Amino acid sequence: KCTICLTCYRCCPHGAITWDDKAIISSIACQGCGICASECPMDAIQLVGFTDTEMSDRIKEAAAVEVADAPKILAFCCQNSAYEAGLAAKAFNYELPAGLELIEVPCAGKIDIHYILNALVEGADGVLVLACHHGNCKSEFGNTYAKWRINDAYQKLERVGINKDRLEFATLASNMAGDFARIVIDMEKRIGQKKD
Repeated sequence: KCTICLTCYRCCPHGAITWDDKAIISSIACQGCGICASECPMDAIQLVGFTDTEMSDRIKEAAAVEVADAPKILAFCCQNSAYEAGLAAKAFNYELPAGLELIEVPCAGKIDIHYILNALVEGADGVLVLACHHGNCKSEFGNTYAKWRINDAYQKLERVGINKDRLEFATLASNMAGDFARIVIDMEKRIGQKKD
């Protein structure tokens, strides 16, 4: 599938990609952030454990969880920050939405716009993309790529008449359990008001 467009080479924050007759990824330099996989226009790069097929299955599985009278919220969480904050919020018994499902990703830069749109198609009432703070991303620019994709998704949702309040981008550190709880509860309230 590789057409040597060099998109992956240009976007890799770790300098892990070279090319010959196709992209070559150094297993030593690669940090597994997945930015290259989500940016590749040909879907020629897949990240082990987070392939497009595996991510689609996780989205379907999370969206299929039924909770009566509760909005379904899917939160794509960077494993280095928001995912840890979410686990801490659960461990410390913060109030969280009953319909919240966490989807762990290696970096917010791996969150493809198709994942966001598929989550809505599969029945999510709201979608959160939770990344590291600016300047604090392990992959340097994963949060930047995620924010760009959110802005692109906002435009697509607007074109088809879907309220963009159903999608939110936020940044967190791993020790921000309280902020995690506030963000997800705020979304639940916002979605609940729209559905009434």
